[in-house]
Amino acid sequence: MRLYANLAILAGAMLALAAPASAQEYPTKPVRLVVPFPPGAANDTLARIVAAELGPRLGRQIIVDNRAGAGGTIGTEHVATSAPDGYTLLLTSSALTTSPYVYKLNFDPVKSFEPVSMLAIADPAFIAINPALPAKTIPEFIALAKAKPGELHMAHSGIGTFLHTSGLLFAKSARIDVVDVPFKGAGPAIQNILGGDSHFIVVGFSSLGPFLTSGRLRALGVASDKRSRYLPDVPTLAEQGLPGVNAANWFGVIAPAETPPAIVQRLHKELAAVQDLSSFNSGVEKFGAEAWKLNPKEFRDLIASELKKWQPILAGIKAQ
Repeated sequence: MRLYANLAILAGAMLALAAPASAQEYPTKPVRLVVPFPPGAANDTLARIVAAELGPRLGRQIIVDNRAGAGGTIGTEHVATSAPDGYTLLLTSSALTTSPYVYKLNFDPVKSFEPVSMLAIADPAFIAINPALPAKTIPEFIALAKAKPGELHMAHSGIGTFLHTSGLLFAKSARIDVVDVPFKGAGPAIQNILGGDSHFIVVGFSSLGPFLTSGRLRALGVASDKRSRYLPDVPTLAEQGLPGVNAANWFGVIAPAETPPAIVQRLHKELAAVQDLSSFNSGVEKFGAEAWKLNPKEFRDLIASELKKWQPILAGIKAQ
């Protein structure tokens, strides 16, 4: 009996040691970093910067895996249903917290994932118009829109995209009635405004910069608590009577729910070190973003607060 008891104790001890050992050995093979948008998108650009720096720190290759479609929900669902072993991660963005109100999802943006690290936040969106419009401030534009309800066109890059949700946030906060005009990407939407067919757009400096600095488009305000580092002379919406209208795309890494805490912490530690590198910061600067550090709990709290923020704005909006 004593022999069996000793064997049972030994087996239990071995099992207790097995889990930490596997986490300590992680990773033993390449790690896939899923990007739920096509190559060239901001998520993709950031993922490739991260992969180049994180791989050497983990001692394994980081494979960027683009799985685009349905506003980012296809790739996101793939990660939600993947094994929670740290070998399939998602480079997510603010689309995680807007898609539940636009698409029918087979995953929960909170319960289906383990947040790992916030990575970066893009420069806040500008409200920009065709300069042919007789408005030079946000109050003047709002007055114009209210004088012509349903006549001003808002160009954006598709239902549920950052340009669309940010535009809705502005329009609903300003209580103006405008017409949605979706395009397949920010580029065609901007070209439509330049041509004078649409009237305004809400998007970041990385897309609008050359047109704003050349005067081909006019920036009326920035959707943030502070002015943009790129155009500091443009006042915020809060300064012009619309407090709390903040729109800036953010990016982070999440893993499937029930990924072992030790693996989550290892990834968070290494990603935090990557964020301190000059190569990372110069890379994100090129697409109008800056490093933003949040630990897993802080990241989870942000996701929850963003979901709460977007629910009333996107109520009744459905993908076409």
